[in-house]
Amino acid sequence: MNTLNPGKLHSPQVYRYLTKDGKGLFSFSYHYENGHYVVAIHQHPDYNGRIQYASVAHWLPCEHSPIDRKICFKEGFEPSTLEQAKRNSIQYAELTWTYIRTGITIDQQLINRN
Repeated sequence: MNTLNPGKLHSPQVYRYLTKDGKGLFSFSYHYENGHYVVAIHQHPDYNGRIQYASVAHWLPCEHSPIDRKICFKEGFEPSTLEQAKRNSIQYAELTWTYIRTGITIDQQLINRN
């Protein structure tokens, strides 16, 4: 398993990301399709009873993922470069980990930022 590091990301290998607090482990792969990158989720921490519906956890089904999940992006906001996909996966992991730990949904975290 590889680690997300600047300048060392190459699709479609699986890369792992350990959250800033060192407690949440995620794994992703990146697939270029139809002019943008799909970010497949290969692993995420247990949700510990939190709701993990696609609409709350911001994922969609994905054929590239062993757990059938990819990060959901609003149409027109899909990452067009590998670097954007990498940044988006890191942000997704941190937002999801905060949700798992605190119960504050991804949507609410984003609203609170603005």
